[in-house]
Amino acid sequence: ATNGELEMEKEELIEAVTELEVELESASEALDTKNDEIGNLRVELAAARGELQRAKAREETLAARLVAADAEVKKLTLTKETRQAANEGDVTTHSSLYFLAPMSFGSSKTAPVVDLPGALVYNLPEEFRPLGISMDVYLTGATAAGNEYLSCRDSKGRRSIGWQISADGVLTVPGTLQTLSVPVKQWTRVQARVSWQDGRFDLYLNGTIAMSRIPLRDEGVGTISVLDVYPRHDVIACCAN
Repeated sequence: ATNGELEMEKEELIEAVTELEVELESASEALDTKNDEIGNLRVELAAARGELQRAKAREETLAARLVAADAEVKKLTLTKETRQAANEGDVTTHSSLYFLAPMSFGSSKTAPVVDLPGALVYNLPEEFRPLGISMDVYLTGATAAGNEYLSCRDSKGRRSIGWQISADGVLTVPGTLQTLSVPVKQWTRVQARVSWQDGRFDLYLNGTIAMSRIPLRDEGVGTISVLDVYPRHDVIACCAN
């Protein structure tokens, strides 16, 4: 090849290398652009995940508030219906929970259930076998003599669960020799849990067992249809449920 031809081939090679360098620089710039796009997408993805977590947390918070609000509405509705029932002397039923207003007074001469006449009589809407009965009591600490009585009986007058509480805080279950000390000037929950099959019940004070396997008062009793309370307001304030 002549010198002229070699010089021409050299110039063509230089031009081809230059074009390749331009293409390489362009490809490098495009790669940088794609890397930037990928980086931005990763940032957006992380932000979206964070927003999703915050949204889930807000959803859980709102769900908890909804449950609390629903419980409060039910509580207020229950209170309203209970007060209405008491005003009307009627019975409002919520599953197995009954709110009662006294329907009559017992005889002033005879006392077929409690040990003294004049009990307030609470009629249940049906004969039923509850797992137990509880009474929240507040003893006044008065020195007056007398007892507060509670007694449960069936439609035939047979007694099952019952107790009496004196003004100085002594609780006695009729038919037994055992006594319990109940604090004065504070609320205490007295609760009986019944085994109808065994014909016995356990007595709890504020959730702690205090007496066990107490026989039901009368033989053959298996249900409750009436509650009898002999109130002495100088002795005690109470709420039975």
